[in-house]
Amino acid sequence: MILLCLLITTHQTLHLKTFKRPFVGEFHMRISIGTPPIDTFFTADSGSDLTWTQCKPCVNCFKKLKPILNPTNSTSYKTIGCHNKPFQGSICN
Repeated sequence: MILLCLLITTHQTLHLKTFKRPFVGEFHMRISIGTPPIDTFFTADSGSDLTWTQCKPCVNCFKKLKPILNPTNSTSYKTIGCHNKPFQGSICN
């Protein structure tokens, strides 16, 4: 099982640096998440309104060079359930 942390930003400014992989057409972003922040990379997906990343505790995680988010160490982390607006009508139900 892979535990995914969903990132929902409200009233926050994100400072992003994007770069394009040659010949692939993917745009990647380096962003900081959590408080205190950790740097991580994302692939921009214009076809989705949710963004996710791995977080602890994670079993069978994808290999990453950077540390992954530990929700228990982040003061800005909030657990949300399937009843919340972003998930209504999704596979979560």
